[in-house]
Amino acid sequence: MTIEEIGKLGERIIREWIKKEGKGYIWSPDWIWENEIDEDKIIEVKHQEIFIPGKNFPYYGHGLDLRQAISYMKFYNKHEIPIMLMIIELSNYKKKKGKHLIWWAYLHKLEKTKYYNTGGNRGHGKKRIYNIEYFKYFYILI
Repeated sequence: MTIEEIGKLGERIIREWIKKEGKGYIWSPDWIWENEIDEDKIIEVKHQEIFIPGKNFPYYGHGLDLRQAISYMKFYNKHEIPIMLMIIELSNYKKKKGKHLIWWAYLHKLEKTKYYNTGGNRGHGKKRIYNIEYFKYFYILI
């Protein structure tokens, strides 16, 4: 085993122990940003295509797993550490050659807007989608 594999195994062992304890919810943010300019934040990163309006979906949007949205908001409401949702756009929507399009927004602000929850099977596959007009964006070089 490599050192990385040993580390992942150790994380898995402790995660299973915490689950068996049955106290609370366990989740793993992508990044915790201790920011010297303004407030610290938790970063949740997604790499996905934009949701396109359809029969039951009224707007272009991005989002995350419904369970993540709920647990992140519980954390925010308890600790007031903002959750920054950052999405790397996979589709050609607003694409510029040689650059990645990055959407971002604070989850607690998105939660105050109108959002859409998709269907799913007993919690699996359910997504919370936020209207793209509530996101800011920037480009970075590939």
